[in-house]
Amino acid sequence: MAGGSEGGEKTEKPTQKKLQDAAKEGDILQSRELGTALVVMAGIGWLAVAGPGLIDALSGMLTRALRFGREDIVNFSPVTRGTGLLADIALPVGGVLLATFFA
Repeated sequence: MAGGSEGGEKTEKPTQKKLQDAAKEGDILQSRELGTALVVMAGIGWLAVAGPGLIDALSGMLTRALRFGREDIVNFSPVTRGTGLLADIALPVGGVLLATFFA
């Protein structure tokens, strides 16, 4: 055991055949962190581009959702009110949801 290279570092590079066999078996290095980093960068890019519009859409939606007049109370329609609010937020949030879906 003294001086042996059992389980230690390889002294020679693998042959082309060994590399091809490893690739066929799926035994190759893959970087999962690279995919994660790309998704995070895409999300940051989307927020940089759509961030101001997203904030405006969210604040407008919140303002309309919390504003009630007499007409809103007398003729209350949750479906109409909900679809109106959903339409306001669909485009800004849709990009984030699509990025999450494909990640």
